[in-house]
Amino acid sequence: MKCPICNAPMVEEELDYVIEHEGQQVEMKDVPTWVCQQCDHTEVSDEVGEAIEEMLAHLDVVEVDPDEFDDEDGFEDDFEDDDDYDDEDDEDYDDDDDA
Repeated sequence: MKCPICNAPMVEEELDYVIEHEGQQVEMKDVPTWVCQQCDHTEVSDEVGEAIEEMLAHLDVVEVDPDEFDDEDGFEDDFEDDDDYDDEDDEDYDDDDDA
């Protein structure tokens, strides 16, 4: 493949991209990309571009407030300090039962 900018040869490499989608940054890893060996121009094939567009069309972007998940509000503690859990309850789930 020849570079559309300088007409030098291009080689295919896998590059990481960050794409802006609905106001959020989406990181895409190992995207097959054509890279010019002379001017560093990059482009993706039509097939790869269509696959990226299809993926983005089905991507649900959810905004999360990072302050909601800090230690002070007890979110993480809900899973670590469950006083209602009793080790004896495990006996009801014995893997050796053939029933």
